[in-house]
Amino acid sequence: MAGDTTYDYAVAQQFGLISTVVDGIYYNFLDLPYIDIDQPWWCSSYMDEIAIGSDKKFFFFGDYTTHMLYVAMVLFINKTLYENAVGNPDELYAKALEGSWTMESMEQNIKGCYSDLNGDSTIDPEDQFGFATYYADSSTDAFAFATDIHLTGRDENGSPYFTMGTERQIKAAELMNRIFWNESSYIHQKDGDITGEIFKNGRTLILGNQVLGGARGLRDMEDEFGILPYPKLDELQEKYRTVVHDCASIGVIPVNCAHPDETGAVLEAMSSESWKYVVPAWYETALKIKYVRDNISAQMVDIIHDSVSTEFAYVYYASLANAGMIYRNLATKNSNDFMSEWAKMEKSAEKKLETLIAAYLENY
Repeated sequence: MAGDTTYDYAVAQQFGLISTVVDGIYYNFLDLPYIDIDQPWWCSSYMDEIAIGSDKKFFFFGDYTTHMLYVAMVLFINKTLYENAVGNPDELYAKALEGSWTMESMEQNIKGCYSDLNGDSTIDPEDQFGFATYYADSSTDAFAFATDIHLTGRDENGSPYFTMGTERQIKAAELMNRIFWNESSYIHQKDGDITGEIFKNGRTLILGNQVLGGARGLRDMEDEFGILPYPKLDELQEKYRTVVHDCASIGVIPVNCAHPDETGAVLEAMSSESWKYVVPAWYETALKIKYVRDNISAQMVDIIHDSVSTEFAYVYYASLANAGMIYRNLATKNSNDFMSEWAKMEKSAEKKLETLIAAYLENY
């Protein structure tokens, strides 16, 4: 904004950077001659989702950095505990591969896994659980949007509008609460995540609120573990949907970039070369071989990689009266009343969205 042309390109975390788009300070990369967003090294569907309007895009998302895949939200499973308490863990992989890994099937798998290991007749971190996660609110995002719900639609100009209260959205809340408030679930809502240690010590079947890159922290785990995508709403859902954590790195070009053509050329080269060499080295060698312990987990990584996604209202939640966090509110209260929760924020959220679009159109 001061006219300084020191930087041609910048990278920052999504949750902090995204709201600044309305300031009119970024370059429309659709105008760059060397960028081809149809190439596999760009996540074009993700960039479409976080855009306001259809004729301009300001945020780069793709293989120029491995961070996109590193912070993809996943579930970790304790295969040893599953074998001891439920059955053959390959059953879970089979469900995921055939497309039948759903919220209901996850609920059925965690049921009955609770055990009062320390015998004090109190549910505490020393016991055994079917599902464990920390912070009930933030843990819901990956579950909610994995069900392929959409809180917004697009008009003929590509501008977003709210689509709240669909049957699918309401069903997602019901199924999610059945997992979170299951008698075999442990939801840690205090500062300091202890659920990772519960999992590593063999006392929970499934661990939530994790990113794919977190597998590196489980290399010294004694029990065998595996990776699963977040479950579908039901078997009618065509594809899995893997939410990328909002700390993901996204890139921008300042509107006063002194070398836009050269910057576009370098970014395209960086992304294509990373897609060819860097991502495979991390993805194929580190993730699939060093971190996971079976070939089927490697197939899970493929599913996760190919289904990375996000949701407009989730990305812009801070500018939309927290409308994208509606499932956090529902899960915290163990409430399925989606419409009542939306009614509390509707007026403010609609006004905020109107303001967001107006500011964007004024500055671009």
